[in-house]
Amino acid sequence: MTIQRTTASQQFDTLDAIAYRFFGNQSNAYLPKIVELNPQFTPLAILPMRSSVILPFTTTVANVQQRLKLWD
Repeated sequence: MTIQRTTASQQFDTLDAIAYRFFGNQSNAYLPKIVELNPQFTPLAILPMRSSVILPFTTTVANVQQRLKLWD
């Protein structure tokens, strides 16, 4: 059994914006899978608010920028 992650779309969200929010710089690699998992949204440019979007399961996370510490 595969566990699927879901998220709710925000105002003016697109599938590629959701992909970037969750997968960062690797979003282009995950976007085709997100489109495949959510065929009901392919004809739409902007998703309806609070739509449930299925995300592919992955063990990688988006790179988080680290802050530069000037002092310890």
